[in-house]
Amino acid sequence: MLSKYPFTEDFQTRLLALMIQEPEKVLHVVRARHFTSAIHMDIARIAMETYEKHGTEAFRLSRAALEQLIRKFLGRKRRDVWRVYRKYIKRLYKISLEDQPILLEQVREFATEGNYRQALVDAEKQLNRQEFKQIDKIFEDLRVSQDGQGGPNVLQARDFQTPHRLQRSVLDNTWLIDNFIPDNGLTLFVGPPESAKSLASLLWEYSVAKRLTFLGLRTRWATVLHIDCENGMAEIKRRCEMFNIKFAPELLFWCLDDPKLGPPPQLPEPKYEEFARQGWVLVFDSLAFQTSGKVIKAEDIVPILFEFKRLAAKTGVPIIAIHHSSDKDDRNTYLGSTFIRASLDAGYFVETTKDPRNSDRQLVEFYSIKGRRGGMPELSMQLDFSDGSYRRVNSTREEEKREPMQILADTIQNHPRMVKEELIAKSGLPRHKARKLLQLGEGKYWRTVKIGDKNRLCYELLKENS
Repeated sequence: MLSKYPFTEDFQTRLLALMIQEPEKVLHVVRARHFTSAIHMDIARIAMETYEKHGTEAFRLSRAALEQLIRKFLGRKRRDVWRVYRKYIKRLYKISLEDQPILLEQVREFATEGNYRQALVDAEKQLNRQEFKQIDKIFEDLRVSQDGQGGPNVLQARDFQTPHRLQRSVLDNTWLIDNFIPDNGLTLFVGPPESAKSLASLLWEYSVAKRLTFLGLRTRWATVLHIDCENGMAEIKRRCEMFNIKFAPELLFWCLDDPKLGPPPQLPEPKYEEFARQGWVLVFDSLAFQTSGKVIKAEDIVPILFEFKRLAAKTGVPIIAIHHSSDKDDRNTYLGSTFIRASLDAGYFVETTKDPRNSDRQLVEFYSIKGRRGGMPELSMQLDFSDGSYRRVNSTREEEKREPMQILADTIQNHPRMVKEELIAKSGLPRHKARKLLQLGEGKYWRTVKIGDKNRLCYELLKENS
């Protein structure tokens, strides 16, 4: 029997077997591009081309004929993978399809989601070219045709949800944390390494699980599952102990060394949907793990973003992801494709500044980078590691945080002739922010000079500012 989650590799193998054995039942719906692995797509494409060329429902592609076509397709250059394909083809002809009715029920949904995923990839390419009219056309074609090709299965009004059905099934315009994290949507927290974004996430997760306010903001009670793909339970316990976070039945962790479930898997994964169906808030730490570190190209990041959005839309729960910022471009707050920002319902850049007078105190600021439903433009809190306390601060200009420009000026004055990267590290400011401020202050507060045989650039204060 099929698993509850219909689009696993097992499902796609059984669907491909059905396409080979009884093509008339699925050829009008499924396309080769709907499959997610190379071997599935290659076999599906060649089988479909052969069936469409033959043009009769009575025709069946024999195993020997399919093997010959695949071997011709692979050619001499890929002779080494022929054994893998041959073994797979043999399996396709041996699969018994007694659960065909269940399989056919899922085919339309599988094809629809495949079309939607492809539309997102195509839209990303047009977005990079600034062909906005083409983006509208892509989604209009998707809306009016089930297979996205203007085929015979045109959707009717009855196929779409009506407003009163939406009101019953979707938690739109409600908040997990008032004006901070929306329900039924994707929220991203992004920041450089050691910006306390994971620790800050634990603090609000605990507030939600224990029915407490978070920095004075009202929370909706829910069970929270923190899916940590970077650490084991020892590190989670260390962070919790620092701020007196007690393990509660409503605050759950799935870490790399989980004794029962093993390490968290990559999406798509049926267990994640099972948890979301129970109303659990899912926190993915981090986004890069789910994409195997590939976040630059649309074809790598879109399937994961689509799965996040699908889980939120289907279950109504908030999906939260933690991600890294870019340190190569001061203008970019996150690392990766522009489609990341386009997919968000809410997003925050997390910036942490150490108090130069007290190493146990840090100021953590959340700056909004996306607020599709409104929300808070910024939120600040002070962490105190000496006693495990945290509190909201109303302004980023309080005494515990000096002006960043002044911090840089003091660092330049106390460490004359220090090169740029050393200066940034000495200041304690976030790298992307320090670089930008050094650029803005040049010629106004300080200037660059060349020193040494290698003409290394360093900074010195202008006389009126010394």
